[in-house]
Amino acid sequence: MKYDIHFSIAAFIIYIVLLVSMRVQYNRELNTVKKLRNVIICLFATNLLDVVTAYTITYRAHVPVGINYCLNAAFFIFEALCLALFVIYIRFVIDPEKGRKNIFDNINLGILVIFAIICATSFLTHLIFYFDENNDYQHGILYNLPYALGLYFQVFALVRLTRNRKQFNKRQFYSVIGFFSISVLGSIIQFIIPGSVFVLYFALSVAAFIGMFGLETPDYIKLEKTLTKLRQSEENLKVAVERAEAADSAKSEFLANMSHEIRTPINAVLGMNELISRESEDKQILTYSENIKDAGQTLLSLINDILDFSKIEAGKMELIPVDYELSKLIKTVSNIIKVRCEEKGLTFNVEVNPDIPNVLNGDEVRIRQVLINLLNNAVKYTEKGRIDFTIDFEAVNEDINLIVSVKDTGVGIKEKDIDALFESFKRVDLEKNRKREGTGLGLSITKSLVDMMDGSIEVKSTYGEGSEFKVVIPQIVIQQTPIGEYKDTDISEPKEKYRTMFKAPTAKILVVDDVKVNLMVFSGLLKNTEMKISMAISGAQCLEVIKNNKFDVIFLDHMMPEMDGIETMKKLKEDSTHCNQDTPVIMLTANAILGAKEQYIDSGFNDYLSKPVFPKDLEEMLIKYIPKEKIIMTED
Repeated sequence: MKYDIHFSIAAFIIYIVLLVSMRVQYNRELNTVKKLRNVIICLFATNLLDVVTAYTITYRAHVPVGINYCLNAAFFIFEALCLALFVIYIRFVIDPEKGRKNIFDNINLGILVIFAIICATSFLTHLIFYFDENNDYQHGILYNLPYALGLYFQVFALVRLTRNRKQFNKRQFYSVIGFFSISVLGSIIQFIIPGSVFVLYFALSVAAFIGMFGLETPDYIKLEKTLTKLRQSEENLKVAVERAEAADSAKSEFLANMSHEIRTPINAVLGMNELISRESEDKQILTYSENIKDAGQTLLSLINDILDFSKIEAGKMELIPVDYELSKLIKTVSNIIKVRCEEKGLTFNVEVNPDIPNVLNGDEVRIRQVLINLLNNAVKYTEKGRIDFTIDFEAVNEDINLIVSVKDTGVGIKEKDIDALFESFKRVDLEKNRKREGTGLGLSITKSLVDMMDGSIEVKSTYGEGSEFKVVIPQIVIQQTPIGEYKDTDISEPKEKYRTMFKAPTAKILVVDDVKVNLMVFSGLLKNTEMKISMAISGAQCLEVIKNNKFDVIFLDHMMPEMDGIETMKKLKEDSTHCNQDTPVIMLTANAILGAKEQYIDSGFNDYLSKPVFPKDLEEMLIKYIPKEKIIMTED
């Protein structure tokens, strides 16, 4: 079996960055820092053992059985040790000075020692695992013990955390909750996708990243202490502000790197999965493919939430008003949510005022994001009953206020928690809702977007009975023609295969990327266009290829070794010995951080396309830049 270790490599990078950041930015003498560092080091080692044991079992014919026993025993022991160290870390968060023990800590230590002995002696007892006479890996009668032990440590940590939550700040509390939420999500995704793809420890690394850089950013703590100590000194205050600006710059750079490293494997997963869905006719395979797509989109949405939050926090989120048809927007949103409602057995009711003008002007993308966030939230917190999605309006001179209501029969919200709903990383009523996934950013981003569009949002809720979110957003009316009666779209029909928007058999394009799987995804997505696709794995190879070939479009990756995409593009434009100086060059990159597009356009690129690459976006980009005479549009 061949293993896909892209996610494991991304996890290694995140762990290393976190450890380096802790060394540079944290006070290494603090007990909590020491304990958190131990957890991350242990996670790094366990991730490594996960990969190594998979390969030694696969190639067991070439690996002495004694080494295989040792490696597998070490993996199980380190897996349990990670959770035990995390429990110790929580103990020191509660009591940073001494981390006071109680009888249960001694019991936990005893359990861990006994478990280690069982694992270490498995070559004799065969209780956890063993290798049979054919050197095949087999499960012992206590094979589920490590998982039960992991569950025990998680429950123990959550109970202790909840009982002592008043002894530490909210940021620390929700940091740990976020860690558990994403850990559970990673476990679910690992269960869904093939066993040859390692994703669990990648999810844990993302959890650690959010905990450190989203909720417990050390520079903010340093800034608070510095301002307190140097409040009377204007010069020292200026130094403290400069340090805060440097910290913000470092955070932006870190987000850029993490965006690239995380989006690269997601591009491979979603891209290859798209090819499977196009080429397979097996209904079961297509079901698996749809599950992989959903899991990948979930991971991508987590990253997008963090990037959106970063843009909003920096005050650089931009609105892009366009003319759009409200009827199409409502149907798109309704179809997405109707699927989720059907999966949970909920009734989904859509009511649209037929007199609403249909053609409006506003930021359609952000309005859709607001509606989907609110509806997804309603489905998440509703186990039975219905979701009511109501769209109304009120005239304001020649324009309108679009009024949207999302009402559910879910768990409801306590009155004391309503004011905290829109806080970043905030999740209310955690005791009741701890099993529901989420980063706590969705409603915060929704509130910020509504405010940016000069709108308003209000909440009414009865605890235990349900909630209603009402959003009012001003929109410009382009045409007064009313939307008419809303007709529900039947989504029970099988999804149609993706159809290529055009063919261009005479067109020639070049794609440059140092990751071979990205080249496979790119060429696979465009196979049906019949274009001639050339590929290069480095900037140097790109410059060689263009000497003797004229291309209609060139796609360049950014972060390549030796010569990156920006340097390659500059040399391409400066060299007058080839015929591609006027060829459109498009940046194709996993860097989707704030200001990335503007940076690439300013560097001389004609356009920008972020990874993961979606077929529709890619084909629309090509239609825009390939000479019109070479394009043959396909019929609908």
